Amino acid sequence: MAEASSKDKNLLKRAIENGTKVATEIRESYDTLKRSLDTEDDKTGEGVQAIDDEYGEVGLADPRVCVTTSREPSSRLKQFSKELALIVPNATRINRGGYRIDELVQSAKESDFTDVVMVQETRGEPDGLVISHLPHGPTAFFSLTGTVLRHDIEGVGSMSEVYPHLILEGFSTSLGKRVGNILKALFPVPKHDSKRVLTFRNDDDFISFRHHMYTKSGMDKVTLSEVGPRFEMRLYKVRLGTIDMKDAEDEYPVRTIAVCGGGITGLACAKALSKNTDAKITVFEPNLPPPKAIVGGGIQLNGGAAVLRSILDEDEFASFKDLMNPMKSIISRSFVSGESSELLRIDADSAIKSLRSAKDLVRPNGSTDSYTVMRCTLLEALHSSASKCSNVEFVTSAVTGVEESSVKEGSTPKFNIHTTSSPPQPFDLVVGCDGVSSTVKSFVSPSAKAIYSNIRISWAVSPPSTEHNETGLEQFFGDGGYALKGTYGYGKGGENCKMAVLVYREGRRVGKRGEERVEDENSSWNASPSSSSPSSSFTSRLSSFGLPSTPFSTITTPSATYFDLGVYFHNPFLPWVAPHPLSNHTAVVLCGDAAHAMPPFLGQGANQGIRDADVLAKTVGRYNEEVSAGISEANGSLLERLEGYRSKRWAQTTQITLKSAFLGYLEVGGGALSEFRDNFFAFAGKVGLARYIWVDGATPKPRVGEEGATKGFKLRESLERGQLFLSALTDPAKFMDDE
Repeated sequence: MAEASSKDKNLLKRAIENGTKVATEIRESYDTLKRSLDTEDDKTGEGVQAIDDEYGEVGLADPRVCVTTSREPSSRLKQFSKELALIVPNATRINRGGYRIDELVQSAKESDFTDVVMVQETRGEPDGLVISHLPHGPTAFFSLTGTVLRHDIEGVGSMSEVYPHLILEGFSTSLGKRVGNILKALFPVPKHDSKRVLTFRNDDDFISFRHHMYTKSGMDKVTLSEVGPRFEMRLYKVRLGTIDMKDAEDEYPVRTIAVCGGGITGLACAKALSKNTDAKITVFEPNLPPPKAIVGGGIQLNGGAAVLRSILDEDEFASFKDLMNPMKSIISRSFVSGESSELLRIDADSAIKSLRSAKDLVRPNGSTDSYTVMRCTLLEALHSSASKCSNVEFVTSAVTGVEESSVKEGSTPKFNIHTTSSPPQPFDLVVGCDGVSSTVKSFVSPSAKAIYSNIRISWAVSPPSTEHNETGLEQFFGDGGYALKGTYGYGKGGENCKMAVLVYREGRRVGKRGEERVEDENSSWNASPSSSSPSSSFTSRLSSFGLPSTPFSTITTPSATYFDLGVYFHNPFLPWVAPHPLSNHTAVVLCGDAAHAMPPFLGQGANQGIRDADVLAKTVGRYNEEVSAGISEANGSLLERLEGYRSKRWAQTTQITLKSAFLGYLEVGGGALSEFRDNFFAFAGKVGLARYIWVDGATPKPRVGEEGATKGFKLRESLERGQLFLSALTDPAKFMDDE
């Protein structure tokens, strides 16, 4: 019971600190948990660590440190160990001899040592430092570079053995504080008049060590004298046990992240990761900065907009909102009979407000997050925001491959990223946001293939204008195809673009275009060449399906930009995560279209990619926080967390994919299927099923602010949602109510 209470208080504390919504499962006990938190401090608070503070008794008695080496040390390593023993007061240097690690640790425990410090080498050069706290850990592993012994420092002064003052600079993050505690525990409390100073300065994860004596030559003058040695150290692993515990959980904070792809999902991912972690993030994308020209069509932004509110800074979202166009309605009409007949009408505001599960889309002032925006406009806004993040850098190269890096002593397993213009770079985490033709996905799921749906889509986008001010989407159903038109936000000052979309079936069997997948899916949004007369082709196709050309005449002009692509189905049951074979703390993970490319018939591709980015970033951020606090083992390794991210997102994305595939074939049906489609849409509009499907897909899942409330995927909830969708055919009255 105490463990559950501790977990609940940590959830509440994190929600208060981050200004996010309180998780559903602790709302009823909010008052009790809040009172408990108010009476706690850093020492009395529960659940700060998985076990009692490992260094809780530091300072009560002087530490006793055992300094030793790896087996058969060189003369240089022996000298280095002697100098370390002089640096650390109350340290005893022990010749390693033939002792095994477990024998050494056991002997140190029996001799009441508080820490074991072991130095290692490669070809006579010190290159490793291990600090193991006794009796239970943790153990920190550092790589060493630039080691300079005392006798190699010109003009070196004499070394005092008085207790030194410590200067730790640049250890402000959670992980930094943890490393600082590990280092501080080696040294006793000095007297205030000590003239000896040890400096550990952290700069970009490299810790510089310097050892000085100082003298006062006046009221305001101090003379420093370096007495050595000096070296640079870099943490690469923390183990939740002593050095001999091979099966103890290792802590690997994610420090370097590669985001492969700079599309909507990739840029949202970089921004969200920057907000939730201190890791260095590198975005690989050949087309940066995003071009000002129209690249791709317009998108609906609803659940994605609600998520962007939490990712972007307040002023950034306010500026971005000015670029979008409100989407107030969806109207569907049929022209199969030769005359226009309205099938359904959805009022976006009332539909969102009618479902309690969609409260994330409702703002405090009563407005709703339901917009349309051009893809290029959203890209520009996200790139501008991510560019301001100090830990995000951009590489204008395409990723050509991912491979497991070779691992040597003193390093952690990583993944190498290969690009078109630079040598391989190693990363702790690789995030594949490179779309439907994903290079990263081919590494995670080498056998992944796409199946041609026999459905094609043509886009026509008009030049931007301040005269385009419609706020709804209109569908026009014909015999064997359908068209859609709408207005999409483009720029400040009310500039919008109109877009016409034509969806139709080709006279080929399903899967026929499988060999043309990469080019035919048009993942780069290459515009159709003007020489092919796309304007007349678009108009003639409208006529072939019995659709009127007049509503589209202001869009399908020669000055419009045209795009064409084939729709492919991607297997939603493939893995999203690939671990490193030597570590559960280094991985490759997919996000957005790379994970779950979905047909566009519900307009949710960009929204779901943005939600993926947010959930993934918070998953990695929480993992890093818990590694730094020493409690990561309570909720699993990075690999387990990433599988949890997939579980949380798989349910909604798979449902949308299947619903969208069903609607795609239904909407382009010809003959008797056209009549069935019209009757189905009319029925769905009357009973509220169409409203439910649209709002349910638009609602972020898990809810914003509750990404970490549960661990893994609740199968029961997914089945209930599927049953709810199917039960509309037998119990339509339930869709007339709030739920």
